[in-house]
This record gives sequence, C-alpha cells and structure tokens, in this order.
Amino acid sequence: MYTVHIDYQSRLAAMQSAVREAGLAALVGTRLKTVTHALGAFCPWRSTVLVPAEGEVELITARVIGMEHVTPLEVARLAQANGVGIEGALLYSRETTFDDGQTIVTPRYDRGQLRAGHSVPGPAILIQHNSTTLVPPGHAAQVTEHGNLRISGS
Repeated sequence: MYTVHIDYQSRLAAMQSAVREAGLAALVGTRLKTVTHALGAFCPWRSTVLVPAEGEVELITARVIGMEHVTPLEVARLAQANGVGIEGALLYSRETTFDDGQTIVTPRYDRGQLRAGHSVPGPAILIQHNSTTLVPPGHAAQVTEHGNLRISGS
C-alpha cells in the first residue's frame, strides 16, 4: 500500500507567490481544474477559487435562482377559410418528377395565402419565405387554426 502526501499549504503558498511576482492583487480561478488543483478536492462546477497575493484563499460557490412572471404567449390564429377555396393561393403549376419516377403536373401554392380549414390535395408544393413543403401524390395537407400543416394519406 502506498501513501501519497500532497502539501497543499506549500502549493497555495507557491500560487500566492506567483500572483505577487505577476504584480496582481489576486488570481480568480474559475476552471474546475484550477479550483481542484488549488484546494485538493472536487468542487461544484459553479465554484471559483480566489487566491490573493496575501491572506486567506477562498472558495466561492454561487447558486442563483432567477424567476420572472411573464404574460403567457398567445399564438395568433389564422383566419378561417369559410368556404373560400385554395385557388387564391395558387402561384403556378409545373411538371414535377417524384421518387417513383412519375412526372406529374404539380401546383405550387403560396402558403401565406392558405387559411385555417383549407385542404390541399397532393401532389402540391407549398412555398413560403423560409420553407418549402411537398404534399406527395395520394396525400393531403390540412391547415390548422395556428397555421400548422397536417399531412396524411387521403
């Protein structure tokens, strides 16, 4: 059996000497390795060791809990389709080749013009400024009240 002795008092004295030689008032060690090296023990990751040029070495561990009362987020609802068809959202149609090799004339719709309750039969492509959604043949996209799309086999 081996016994290992680490002289932490000497280690801290050497660290304080290095702080003085660098002309600093103190070393603030925030890395876990630095904290562990200085104190010889594992410390919580939020810990900091303060090694002044003179005086006591300090371990500082902070736990902060922040709370704020906020107004709940209200997600806007789309206007209802109310019997208005999807024709007003049609941009153009083009031939489109699908994974199975079929080439089908496929309409492109402006997603921003679709309303809650609209159903877009596939094949179709829904275009918006930050996304393009493919509705495959044999599927349909239902527009929800919040503007999400539910695509399912028809």
